[in-house]
Amino acid sequence: MAYDPVKRRQVAIKQIPIDPTAAKEVAKVQKEIEIMRELKHPNIVRYLGTHSSRQELYIVMEYVRGGSISEYLELRGKLGLPVRQARCYMIDD
Repeated sequence: MAYDPVKRRQVAIKQIPIDPTAAKEVAKVQKEIEIMRELKHPNIVRYLGTHSSRQELYIVMEYVRGGSISEYLELRGKLGLPVRQARCYMIDD
């Protein structure tokens, strides 16, 4: 978590080590960023920007309190929604 003094808000930052020799990994991260830029939904964390250094890439996102979905599932167990039904919701939105 970090603070954006310009917008006066907390932000989440995903820190990714960069290995310029790993072309597949770099392409995978670039694809993730492209997808995040396009996603606009009230239930999806918003992409705010990207910054990089020689050794790391930083993806800046909206900060959402309450922890990650992984932490949520670890504490509460699997969600009761079958995969087939979840796919229907994703397609309808």
